[in-house]
Amino acid sequence: MLNPRLNDQADELAARFREREPFRHVVIDDFFEPAYCVQLLAQFPAFERGNARNENGGVGNKSTIERIRGLGPAFSALDNRLTITSDQGERAVKIFYRDPSIDRPKAILSNPDIAELIARLAGAGPKDAPQKLDFSYGQIVSVVQAMTRTNQVVAMLGNTRVPTPLVIQSTPRLQSEIDTAPTIPEQSRPQGDTSGPEMGKIPEPEPHSEARK
Repeated sequence: MLNPRLNDQADELAARFREREPFRHVVIDDFFEPAYCVQLLAQFPAFERGNARNENGGVGNKSTIERIRGLGPAFSALDNRLTITSDQGERAVKIFYRDPSIDRPKAILSNPDIAELIARLAGAGPKDAPQKLDFSYGQIVSVVQAMTRTNQVVAMLGNTRVPTPLVIQSTPRLQSEIDTAPTIPEQSRPQGDTSGPEMGKIPEPEPHSEARK
């Protein structure tokens, strides 16, 4: 999404921001990757799609849309902390997570295979990777569900791509293995001392002898 060169220019851009007058600001050219800009332009809505009515009920010169994320995946990615993208013509999938604890997050690469993608989200990857993810089971399921709802997960049926739903089911033979597992024998508990006093009964004092001179 972001131009890769921004990571190398971060210190320079920060210095320019601090030094600008009369208030601190910075202008960044080519902020997004060119391919991502093409997606934004392709998904940019027509004027008629928005709300151009002014306070008098007439059509004005400004058209607004409140739900920006509904314009398409490219606009939705701007509002997401986690983005999973792939450029046209490239095999690699880029996973980008804006972790608040990391100053400069790095893109994590994955093959376009759903199993490997899930493994990357769970933390699998090279030992020297600049950033690793640690999503929980529930978070990963939510991510994959969102991808299947937007037809981003497909299977090949011959030469045709077919949208693939997410189906969560038990591991094969798991239930039968549970049902046929051997019974764990009940272990006997140690018996208490039956010579003690009965419940609710005050014990009699034991006789004792005293030594007298």
